[in-house]
Amino acid sequence: MGDFNNDGKQDLAIANYYDNNLTILLGKGDGTFTAAASPDTGIYPDWVTVGDFNGDGNADLAVTNSYSQTVSILLGNGNGTFTPAPTLAAGSNADSVGVTDFNLDGIEDLAVSSSNSDAVTFYLGKGDGSFTKASTVYGNAPYSVAVGDFGSTGIPDLAAAESGNDEVLVLRNQAGTSASALLTGIAVPGGGMHSVTFSYPGNGQYYSSSANPMLLTGTPIATKTALTLTPVTATVAQTVQLSATITPASVGGLKPTGTVTYYAGTVALGSAAPGVFSTTFSTAGVRTITAKYSGDTNFVSSTSMRGTLTVK
Repeated sequence: MGDFNNDGKQDLAIANYYDNNLTILLGKGDGTFTAAASPDTGIYPDWVTVGDFNGDGNADLAVTNSYSQTVSILLGNGNGTFTPAPTLAAGSNADSVGVTDFNLDGIEDLAVSSSNSDAVTFYLGKGDGSFTKASTVYGNAPYSVAVGDFGSTGIPDLAAAESGNDEVLVLRNQAGTSASALLTGIAVPGGGMHSVTFSYPGNGQYYSSSANPMLLTGTPIATKTALTLTPVTATVAQTVQLSATITPASVGGLKPTGTVTYYAGTVALGSAAPGVFSTTFSTAGVRTITAKYSGDTNFVSSTSMRGTLTVK
């Protein structure tokens, strides 16, 4: 029951199980009605509920289709006609549907009972007439559902009549319950500012949620530079390969860039990207070789241990 043509009078929507459609009766305000166009549904429509799923102020309809195992969403046009929206997949023998704002975001949501699946499934409204499947609670052939505030908390709960055991399944809403977690010792690798998001996946009792992104200052990554001399004994004018290896080679997809400068004592021999640097010596003698990695935005500079090169 709702006002489908916005004339201030109560209208009716009746699910026609075997005709696979709805009967829309527009009230005249005197207890009589005029039949309007019948919207199509799935196979064996069983239950119809009124809501406003796209926030336009017009009455919309959610219809469970028992044989199709779907829920038809029909968006009201405000004149007694309806436009189909994307259909929701439901469980086996979709029986009834309840409408309310379960997650307290100001948008109407759905709870659909499916007796053959022993399930009550919750769908969260997006505010545009579409829905996202949120969670499923299992019972004993739940048939019909009813929305109410059973804990006097101001938060909507749900009751489902179970045809499998002649009992009522009462589901207390946890949307208003909050929990906190403290994470310590978090280090975001790499220099600069990083956008970090936090999310909770939810479970059968609690909805998923995400926090707004926040900026954290990254921690530059400490490095070690290892030096290899090939050969360690050379002759004058012989090519010597100085090889610098930077570790770690990769952290979270970040790789060290920058340059390595090679020294013989305090004299710079040259600079190159991490890898192999070749040089020669024009005079004989024993030289102390080091390699200094410059570092970059994400990696800290480091200097290798000393290596000894003998030139004869």
